Amino acid sequence: MSSAFKLPYGLRRENGEEKLLHISEIEALESGLKCNCLCSNCGARLQAKLPKTKKDFKPRVAHHNADTCAFATETAIHLKAKEIIEKEKTTDWSQCHGFL
Repeated sequence: MSSAFKLPYGLRRENGEEKLLHISEIEALESGLKCNCLCSNCGARLQAKLPKTKKDFKPRVAHHNADTCAFATETAIHLKAKEIIEKEKTTDWSQCHGFL
């Protein structure tokens, strides 16, 4: 199942820890499977899709095989939100006025 949203984050294990990487943190030399990223939802290998020019497409990570999992983007964003809340030790809901 394909998501309407492109996957912005991949999970990478570095120094024994898992780190959620945004596509902007992946170097050009790490394109394709060289990014060593996994899907935070299903654990499948991801490949970095980096455009050669700005007009090509929006950079993203994608499942290496043709099958994509339905909740990859949602899980990645959820984990990033938890990471931010843990780092900031607070939740500021004031900017969500009208959405809650």
